[in-house]
Amino acid sequence: MCMRHRSIEAKLRQFTNALMESLIIPLQDKIEDWKKTANQLDKDHAKEYKRSRHEIKKKSSDTMKLQKKARKGRGDLQPQLDSAMQDVTDMCLLMEETEKQAVRRALVEERGRFCTFIGFLQPVVNGEISMLGEITHLQAIIDDLTVLTTDPHKLPPASEQVIKDLKGSDYSWSYQTPPSSPSSSGSRKSSMCRCKHTQTHTCAQDIIMHCFIQYFGFGKRNLP
Repeated sequence: MCMRHRSIEAKLRQFTNALMESLIIPLQDKIEDWKKTANQLDKDHAKEYKRSRHEIKKKSSDTMKLQKKARKGRGDLQPQLDSAMQDVTDMCLLMEETEKQAVRRALVEERGRFCTFIGFLQPVVNGEISMLGEITHLQAIIDDLTVLTTDPHKLPPASEQVIKDLKGSDYSWSYQTPPSSPSSSGSRKSSMCRCKHTQTHTCAQDIIMHCFIQYFGFGKRNLP
């Protein structure tokens, strides 16, 4: 569990770094350029639109004058009138095409910004997914621990097996009598008691260590 917590901490650090370095800072650097590009597109469109509209308006005015003259009975103006009307129609079609191109340029610019934003966002989302994956592993660990600790008075099967193995084992100890000394027999008895206590304490440590390994599934190399 501690290893998973450390891994989550590392993933969280990577996520926050990606959020700042891959998304926020690059976006801040792009905003000013995007504003300049949008303003330039708007100026170019307004300029082209005004020019086309002025030309169409002027040509339409000339065509209306020719129509008035043609109505007064001047038939020789009909070819000129037809040509002027065709010019107005062509200019309207040209203006329509120009507007389509302006809309296309705006949409391409918008799509380019969106693609750039997704490129900046992708490392952040990948870091978030990686962090959530570690949390899923942590959930599995806590679920296992919950099952193992449901009843504190009930030993798991592995511990029960350790007890059975200990009951069926035949432990024997050999004691080496310390060399004789001028001291009294009470000193020799004290030495025997200390030796027996040391052997018993070592045996108890081995039993506890064996139970811990069987219960938690760790090896000695994993212990601090």
